[in-house]
Amino acid sequence: MTVSRKRVLVVEDELLIALHLKDILTEIGFDADLAENVADGLQLVENHDFDIALLDVNVEGASSFEIADTLIGKNVPLVFITGYRPEGLNARYANATIVEKPFDPDELANKVRALTS
Repeated sequence: MTVSRKRVLVVEDELLIALHLKDILTEIGFDADLAENVADGLQLVENHDFDIALLDVNVEGASSFEIADTLIGKNVPLVFITGYRPEGLNARYANATIVEKPFDPDELANKVRALTS
């Protein structure tokens, strides 16, 4: 019997950070799809179902908020991974889960587990 793993969308334009996130997620039993820009992220959201998403706020100079709004509309929990302070986000995301860069891998893993359990 195959156990299906939870699927995570990661939108991050810094390759090393994206790969590090993927490694963390793989270690805790998730499959990760990577997008390096907003257009690719939106395409993945339109074509696949995700259990959670990790979004950098500023992706190649563009905001990932359009992806966030689409995910929220699909009831997909999300985590903003950002160098911005929480008060720097748009007020409509006041209740969003935020992990500040540089992030602690254990903190990130715990928040992902909590949002998907």
